[in-house]
Amino acid sequence: MIRNFQLFCNLNRIRRSDFLLLQDSLTSLNPSTLICPACGASHCCTLHAHYFRDFICISGNSAAIHSVKIPRLICSSCRHTHAVLPACLIPHASFSLFFILTVLRSYFLHTDTVENLCSRFSISCSTLYSWLKLFSLHKELWLGVLENAACSSLDFLLFLSDCSDFLQSFFLRFRFSFLQQHHVATFSHRT
Repeated sequence: MIRNFQLFCNLNRIRRSDFLLLQDSLTSLNPSTLICPACGASHCCTLHAHYFRDFICISGNSAAIHSVKIPRLICSSCRHTHAVLPACLIPHASFSLFFILTVLRSYFLHTDTVENLCSRFSISCSTLYSWLKLFSLHKELWLGVLENAACSSLDFLLFLSDCSDFLQSFFLRFRFSFLQQHHVATFSHRT
């Protein structure tokens, strides 16, 4: 998997929807400039295939579901294939990163009941609570135990909105994406 973080830094400045950011990221992709994560070769990746996946993002005040075409690249050096995922797309998840962060922000602000919040965003309570748990795990992983205890979840969300390179830094540091569910079990066993 190749993560494309180039457009995330502009999120707070351009106020575009997740879906448009995703489309911009995919259309501006130049495979020949990427480095193969398997062998480290540069200028060896070319378009190989595509696959479709659901992408759930916020449209207005509700959820919108799109089917998006994700490119797969192949490295001419080692023959490995890699999907290219933009920053707003969490690996192995249908909900956009910004959708989840918007829901969590509403939860932390206590503007509504859990039931109304889940109804408004068309998610189950168990989904909300799994996001809260994952957010807490990744917050502690990033900050460390002592700093995590001193930083509220809402303050951490504000930090995320101000830190343009957080997603890329998190990925480079831990080798999985922020709010990526797939690696929770791996992290839990290490602690």
